[in-house]
Amino acid sequence: MDVVNLAEAGSMLVHATSQVERVTAIRALVLLEIGGNDLFAKTPPPEFERGLEVLLQRAQAPGRQLVMLELPLPPFANEYGVVQRRLARKHGAILIPKRFFARVLAGDGNTTDGLHLSAKGHRKMAETIWRLLGNSLQARPRSFGFPGPPTSAW
Repeated sequence: MDVVNLAEAGSMLVHATSQVERVTAIRALVLLEIGGNDLFAKTPPPEFERGLEVLLQRAQAPGRQLVMLELPLPPFANEYGVVQRRLARKHGAILIPKRFFARVLAGDGNTTDGLHLSAKGHRKMAETIWRLLGNSLQARPRSFGFPGPPTSAW
């Protein structure tokens, strides 16, 4: 399976809504790991919800499977998790529980700064997601129709 990383450092939901429009594939697994920067910027939960709603609407298309990583949340930030769970259900997105993401973040050498994944961390995250979803994914053509060359950011 080709992997195309459209992530941009420092992105927030407002940026991700335009990034997801670069996914042109008819059949694709769209992995959304977004919201941490919104959380750190103290985006109010209602604004977070509006942004995530728009992102999920734009990411949806026939033949696409949406997968979202649940945010590991600090104390008193549970509203963000409630929003993620509600909107994942509404849009039929698979929500990978935060404990899996937290385990990768906590692994030795998996981050560059305690928060952002290193190359090793990306491999661990890919392995984790594959263990959770691999058997349920159909074989896909090598080319997904993304602009630019495929990358192996994981």
